[in-house]
Amino acid sequence: MVSRPQWERHPVHRMITPNEAVRMGKRAYEEAVRSRDWLIHQAAHNPLEFGWEPPMWEVLDALGGINIYPDGTGAWEEKRDLNRAYREHLGFTDPVQALLIQGGNRNGKTEYCAKRMIQIMLSHPDIAAWAFHSSEDMSKAKDSHQPLCWKYLPTQLKEAHGENGIRTRTTYVKYTDKTGFTENSFILPNKSSAMFKFYGQDQDKAIQGLNPFWVWMDELFPVAWIKDCMFRVAASGGLVIGSFTPKNGYTPAVGWFVEGAERMKESIAYMLPKDGGQPDVQRALGFETCEEMHIALEKDEDRKRKKGYGPNSVPEQCRNWLSGKPSQPAVPEGRAFETRPRVLRCAPINFDGRWVHNRAVVYLHSQDGPFGNPRNVIQSAVTQSRNEIDWRIYGYTTQFATALLKKFDKHHICKAEDIPAEGTNYHFMDPAAARNPFQSWFRVRGLDVYLYREWPGNYDIPGIGIPGAWAEPDEKHPDGVPGPAQESFGWGIRRHKQEIARLEGWSDYREDGQGVEDWSPWNGAEEEIYERRMDARAASAPKEENNRMTTLMTMFEDVGLEFLPCPADDIESGVEALNDMLDWHPEEDFDISRMRLHICEECVNTITCMRMWTGRRSQQDVSGRVYQGGASKDPIDNPRYMALSNVVDAGTNALDFTAREFG
Repeated sequence: MVSRPQWERHPVHRMITPNEAVRMGKRAYEEAVRSRDWLIHQAAHNPLEFGWEPPMWEVLDALGGINIYPDGTGAWEEKRDLNRAYREHLGFTDPVQALLIQGGNRNGKTEYCAKRMIQIMLSHPDIAAWAFHSSEDMSKAKDSHQPLCWKYLPTQLKEAHGENGIRTRTTYVKYTDKTGFTENSFILPNKSSAMFKFYGQDQDKAIQGLNPFWVWMDELFPVAWIKDCMFRVAASGGLVIGSFTPKNGYTPAVGWFVEGAERMKESIAYMLPKDGGQPDVQRALGFETCEEMHIALEKDEDRKRKKGYGPNSVPEQCRNWLSGKPSQPAVPEGRAFETRPRVLRCAPINFDGRWVHNRAVVYLHSQDGPFGNPRNVIQSAVTQSRNEIDWRIYGYTTQFATALLKKFDKHHICKAEDIPAEGTNYHFMDPAAARNPFQSWFRVRGLDVYLYREWPGNYDIPGIGIPGAWAEPDEKHPDGVPGPAQESFGWGIRRHKQEIARLEGWSDYREDGQGVEDWSPWNGAEEEIYERRMDARAASAPKEENNRMTTLMTMFEDVGLEFLPCPADDIESGVEALNDMLDWHPEEDFDISRMRLHICEECVNTITCMRMWTGRRSQQDVSGRVYQGGASKDPIDNPRYMALSNVVDAGTNALDFTAREFG
């Protein structure tokens, strides 16, 4: 008879159950015990070489182009090919230069960054690595930057450290648990150096010196700092990596990554049912069956009351993405759950004169970090709000912390193919002095309103190219700062009419713009515009032209394009009307399809500004003029005017439709 195993459970290396021990036999059982003990001992005493790594770390390595093996060896070639396979699967042609890791508390973000920082330093001689935190005390706190970097230093270095550290011509390492690394830095024998820096320092002083190969920015990092560091690592071929816990929503720096990004990979969010049922804790922890979860987690019935046999959770099997096999437990028949992002490909940015996809976001979910006790995290989140579940379990949020349009969420964003082909179209324009007018096209079908186009947008404009972002996040300006798309193209009324004709597919349209004054959509157009409206204040402001007083509306009329003025309003009334169109209640028995406002995912500037706009501050435009509402206000104005304009589907009897839908 084989005796009952008596060793302590481990978050990753599972214990052998008594029934398994009996089936194995004494010799195999004892060998399994020795093997397990050896792995646990090695991981504790030499975590750099033997520490367990979640599968999602492979994804992070692939996107960042991280390969710590000696160049040209079999291990290096295998890792190179694996990295390429992941990037190809996720839609990246090359490694990124900036990588953001989002996740809840204790799911491995900081462990990954610290371990890879040490490994990069060891495998790349004579490089500089920087690690940023909010303050020196936070950098030295338990489970933070400096203690974790010490944890992952090679065993031989720590054994040679002694009380006085290591001081040679090429090496400087001195560390204590109380004070961290002396002078907040250390140098390894291969001359690679690390410096711990803090956001409280002056930016010019903190980001200076040699171009680093590795930059790690934790939590509340400023967007200006990470942009500066991106250019610095570009010179060395390195990587900037950020780690963030979205407890209170976006920061501007995180918004710089996620706004306008594409979801390249999603996972099933078993804690967020959309069928009215209960969250599935078992599958959220990665267990296929209740029996597996019971054996792993429930208390054992021996006199010591040890907990179950482990592991704490089963991470998603990311390599199965490459083969097309399931990476998570299957959804039970009849159940339905939301999805949450795993990998985002950020919007392209203009880098050294060209547009490139050189940023990515990766989300770590609770089950990825078994050492962080995901069972307790997930079970405690069952009774919490959806927002709490999102950030704690999936590292996910959809709002800037200070955004005004709180109801706007991913549910309002639709794919282009989901926009009805038929409906009543409206065109809204919000002009402004010294910057481009922002324009929006809406299609009304029944009670639903779809924003199907914006201008300028994330697409090629003849003679301009892709204009970039309308507004960009910034710590000092809650409503963002003007992006390159705001800077005036220098177009006159005729050129704007030509562009409108191109976008709407007028039959009269010509690339050279000849005869534009005589063009008319009545001669044929792919899109029929039921009504055009313009901001009343800008539309009616008098100007003197050719010795006569005119307005922007009459100037458009002179070239054959008629606009009506938008309803005059105060901002608060418009926001209230817009929130009414956004409002929905997921916790009630409410059909999401009844939401009134839907925004095409291609309208990235509008989506960004809907999430960013606070309406609290004035902002200077590119000419230095101060205007109300901040840099992100203009893309909000058109939906706001639309909400006040009582737009209707001219092809549908609105009263009959209302009675039919709502009884």
